[in-house]
Amino acid sequence: MKKVLIFSYYWPPASSVGVWRFLKMSNYLLDNDWQPIVITVKSGAYTAMDPKLEEEVGPRVRVYKTASPDPYRLYNILRGAKGKDLPEAMSNLAESKSAFHKFSIWVRSNLFIPDPKIGWAFKALKQAKQICKEEKIDAIISTGPPNSVHLAGMRLAKATQIPWMMDFRDPWTSNYLVAEIMGRSKWANAIDYKLETKALKRADKVVVVSDGMQAEYQDRAKDLMVIPNGFDNQDYNQDFTYQKQEKFTISYIGSLKPNQDIGALWEAFAELVKENEQLNDKLVIEFLGSTNEFILDKLRNLGCEKHISTPGRVSHKEAVQHMQKTDMLLFVIPQASYNKSIITGKLFEYIGAKTPIFSVGPTDGDASKVIDRVGTFPMLDYQDKAGMKKHLLAAFNTWSSSENGLPRLAGEGTEKFTRQSLTKDLAQALNEMIS
Repeated sequence: MKKVLIFSYYWPPASSVGVWRFLKMSNYLLDNDWQPIVITVKSGAYTAMDPKLEEEVGPRVRVYKTASPDPYRLYNILRGAKGKDLPEAMSNLAESKSAFHKFSIWVRSNLFIPDPKIGWAFKALKQAKQICKEEKIDAIISTGPPNSVHLAGMRLAKATQIPWMMDFRDPWTSNYLVAEIMGRSKWANAIDYKLETKALKRADKVVVVSDGMQAEYQDRAKDLMVIPNGFDNQDYNQDFTYQKQEKFTISYIGSLKPNQDIGALWEAFAELVKENEQLNDKLVIEFLGSTNEFILDKLRNLGCEKHISTPGRVSHKEAVQHMQKTDMLLFVIPQASYNKSIITGKLFEYIGAKTPIFSVGPTDGDASKVIDRVGTFPMLDYQDKAGMKKHLLAAFNTWSSSENGLPRLAGEGTEKFTRQSLTKDLAQALNEMIS
């Protein structure tokens, strides 16, 4: 069996979206004649943790963990928040007006290039070189963000002459978080762009998750392909039968951030409950996970307080179960300059649940194409309040007039997005790369 060494900062017990791609692919690589050896961080700065996820790591997947200093720890100490979740402390920096927080943004964006995980990446590189000495590694994969893992992958490939694949879950220098929300300086971005270009030109194969990202990198990568995110059928209860909820429940599951504040959508909800007495009595807008408080306040101020439900965070297993049982799922593409190429892992988990999806984002983007393919409600533009009201009301009328609620998504068009199918594509790409 061939062996692949995978650099992945996000790994259980982390439960953020960055975990799922290679947690799942690592398990299924074993079915495709590839032994995954994962190198990850020993104690990472994670947005949220779910220790139960460690049970999802296959017993034959080998994992090495490397300790690392993390600047977020120093940040917490300086702000008097020692012991709190490290990334949570940084997550609302862009909204803060304090001088200390603004300085922290500047340091984060301009002095840690490409990102604050650079310290771990090069510690992991040292351990990876030792692994390559002890075992016959056939291929290297670095999956980012954080994009510092690609620098480690590049150096390891140069030192060992082992073929190397770069995997992008999100763009590097055009990532909206650093480029727009945190406001990286032009000189820092120029340095980062140079690193990105060097890595792209050096990689033996570059894998991205969307057509838009492929277009962004096609003039700098020598071998480029798309392998989207997906869903794992094993995560879902295959014996589950949907039954309509007591109230018409629209659920957003995951982290809802400031750049997902869609004013037209909140106004559409508010106007509909004022115009339709039955909807006013039955509507529940549920936010399961971490929701920006400013967004919740907007809904309350618009008169939707009694319709809001905020159960808080749950385990991934519970979140997936909830995706199956709710009446409709809400999907919002972040408002950012490159948002046409955004296809989050959440979308595919929604599709795997077979629950109808109400989506807002660029109507000509990559996510919109996926949504059209699986046969759910069409993507609506951020400003299309009339369209939002029309489709929400149509969904409610269908739900209320049927004993079975809203019809579930058909399986047609979704098969290519299963983790098993996508891992076959990855294994074939690895075989081509080393041949």
